[in-house]
Amino acid sequence: MGTPYHIDGQFGDYRQISYRRGAVGVNPRWAIQNNHYYEATNRFFGNMNVVFKPAEWVRLKYQVGMDAYTTNNEDYQEVGYGNLLAAGGYPTPADPVFDYLAPTGGSINNYGVTRKVFNSLFTAIFEHRFSEAFGGSLMLGNEVDDNQSEYYYATGTGFQYQDGITLIM
Repeated sequence: MGTPYHIDGQFGDYRQISYRRGAVGVNPRWAIQNNHYYEATNRFFGNMNVVFKPAEWVRLKYQVGMDAYTTNNEDYQEVGYGNLLAAGGYPTPADPVFDYLAPTGGSINNYGVTRKVFNSLFTAIFEHRFSEAFGGSLMLGNEVDDNQSEYYYATGTGFQYQDGITLIM
């Protein structure tokens, strides 16, 4: 891949070349080298149940489960992400030199979510046969379902230095 994706010279690594006229997008090769995305998830989940028969006609059952996770994300765009040339800044036969633009832009976004889901279910079943042809059952129960979510988001823009990637989580 011999086609250059950044301009030579002072801060050249942070001055991408777009081979499309106008500020119409980021050079893909430049973006691969300079923009980064990270995601990390920590998760715990599990469940259990207990069945107890204190008498032939009584059955008690308790079920509990939990799912808890945290996902942290970081989206990083290096200095130079926001300084694409306008159409007037591209070389022409009369002016074969690119306009100089000092590297600008760049941003970092840290965001994530923590979710906790807890579920608890208790049931009591009472069964009795009064005769060969007649019987009955009664089910009583209680369920608790608790869902909690916490979100965070932080952003920084307008970097004044290069290689800020050392700030990553």
